[in-house]
Amino acid sequence: MAAGCSASPPCSSTTPGRWIKMTRSQNRYTPVCLPQIFGGQRFRALYDAQDGTVYFVLNDLCALLGHSNARMAAKRHVAPQDVTKRYVLDPNGRYQRTTVVNESGLYALVFGSRLPAAGRFKHYVTSQILPSVRKYGAYMDPSVLSQVEKDPDACERLLCSLRAVLSEKQALEKQLALAEPKALFADAVIGDSRTISMYGMADLLKTAGYQGMSREILMEKLRQLGYLSVQPGSLNHPMARANGLIELCVRVIWPKDAQGRRIPNRRPLVLHVPRVTGAGQVHFMSLFSGKEAAH
Repeated sequence: MAAGCSASPPCSSTTPGRWIKMTRSQNRYTPVCLPQIFGGQRFRALYDAQDGTVYFVLNDLCALLGHSNARMAAKRHVAPQDVTKRYVLDPNGRYQRTTVVNESGLYALVFGSRLPAAGRFKHYVTSQILPSVRKYGAYMDPSVLSQVEKDPDACERLLCSLRAVLSEKQALEKQLALAEPKALFADAVIGDSRTISMYGMADLLKTAGYQGMSREILMEKLRQLGYLSVQPGSLNHPMARANGLIELCVRVIWPKDAQGRRIPNRRPLVLHVPRVTGAGQVHFMSLFSGKEAAH
């Protein structure tokens, strides 16, 4: 548990706590209190089960941050779309429409404040809340998560939401691990001034899993996709959409005899050959990723 943050005794349904889960029942929200306090002061958070959003009571945050005027603090620091109204159970057991902010609004109030009272709370947010959001997808430290798991009926939807976030996080981490070699390849060639031939590009695609790729198939596909010209006078010349991806290079072939010596007084053969740049290698690897060559 964070410094300055301590557990409080179990609270009744009429006692405001730091955490409240809200579910719709006969057009009213039924709160469940999961108590913890920061620096001896409570601040309430509402979990809206309908949209999965966590809201924080504006007045509670401003009391912690030392703002004397909650309305002006919200106007000065928080974007309008991050402020809304929700029914909150007050200490007298009555539901009151109360101004709340979402997590984005919470961070705006914390980091937008220069008041002395904001210092400790800033540390609490950066050391406890933000890591928890990154890990669980909501403001949940391990002790609160343990309390939620002991009350599955009241917090079933919250648990399902958190498990879904954790599953998504693991899937994203797996995708990042798979993408890392491609990223390293991109970093290696994107700024390389050297070009490779269409033979070389076809070999790269075969290595990446594009079965059956060849120079002829690659160039045919590039013509079909508008990267290379199909006009007889400029066949296989790069088109406008190939700018920065394919360069037209000049190749000079001198006539040679059987011993490999240049034959004098013979004109060389001048060829205009399309070659793929470093950026083009990354682009076409991505473009053809997972596809299979037509047979």
